[in-house]
Amino acid sequence: MSPRVYSILISLLSLLMASCESSSTSENKSNIKSGCGVSITLSGEVSSSINYNINDGCGGPLDASTGFYTSHGVTTAYSIRVNVTGIVKGEVASSLTGSVRVFRPSDSAIWQTPSDCTINITRNELVAGTVNDYITAGNGTCTSVAVASGGGATTDVNIVGEFSFESTALTWN
Repeated sequence: MSPRVYSILISLLSLLMASCESSSTSENKSNIKSGCGVSITLSGEVSSSINYNINDGCGGPLDASTGFYTSHGVTTAYSIRVNVTGIVKGEVASSLTGSVRVFRPSDSAIWQTPSDCTINITRNELVAGTVNDYITAGNGTCTSVAVASGGGATTDVNIVGEFSFESTALTWN
């Protein structure tokens, strides 16, 4: 199986796992009510307050070990990906390193922050009845702008204030 096909299958599996989770509560300061989503405000080339939930598409990686990413808005005009390093399954932590990527499928535009975002993991709990599936939630802020780095992106995007996220599809090693 080619790496591209494998990647697509992993993404589809993550979406399927996320859609099976009907509801969840979170202690983070977000508008997320579905157990999977992202709340983020952007300005610049993309100027929008985004509040995606499980209906907009949501997922995370398989085979995470010391970090993860969680993608949101798979079926929307913009996809938001939060990358976090320095975390392991079941652990909550503050002031972790991370980054944010914004993707616009219509013209393959990409904006990416450097890894200078500060991420707080406020929830990292085993899903009942599973061995390695976790609900992971948190919030963060980014110091630098998301730099236009591909496709139709022409100018930078600012991550305004604090963003929050929750994913029900994280499978840890």
